[in-house]
Amino acid sequence: PLMGVSGITQLYAMIMLDEPGEDWARSADDKRLFVTMPAAGKVAVVDLESFEVIDSVEAGARPVRVVVQPDGRYLWVGNDSDKQGESGVTVIDLRTLAVAARIATGPGHHEIAFSSSPSRRASPPARGTTRSPSRPTASPPSSPTPTPTPCR
Repeated sequence: PLMGVSGITQLYAMIMLDEPGEDWARSADDKRLFVTMPAAGKVAVVDLESFEVIDSVEAGARPVRVVVQPDGRYLWVGNDSDKQGESGVTVIDLRTLAVAARIATGPGHHEIAFSSSPSRRASPPARGTTRSPSRPTASPPSSPTPTPTPCR
């Protein structure tokens, strides 16, 4: 919705998704919108010129939180499965819309934040936990298969 000076909101466009959306992020160039669909296990890719879903990407079990890496290369998706081995973070290459990596972080909810520190880029701890030097922190992928690095 758009907010006018008078405070009245207006619906600009309605985008039909396969399942209800949970969270969204825009691409660095503002041409695409990425919407998580937890019930489908996917992220919808929406073209912001036509307001149509142009693709959907398998994103793991219950994808909820989503953020575009600051350089715009990768989409990081927090998966909220309660099952061990299904929860974690899925990294999607935005050039190919293919999964670049899956990073196991333990069951439960995951938030993702980026830091400007060169020693730490993305920090996806599980809900109810705190980061410590022994807890893995994922670096932005520089190749198709990133590896977690220790938090400093």
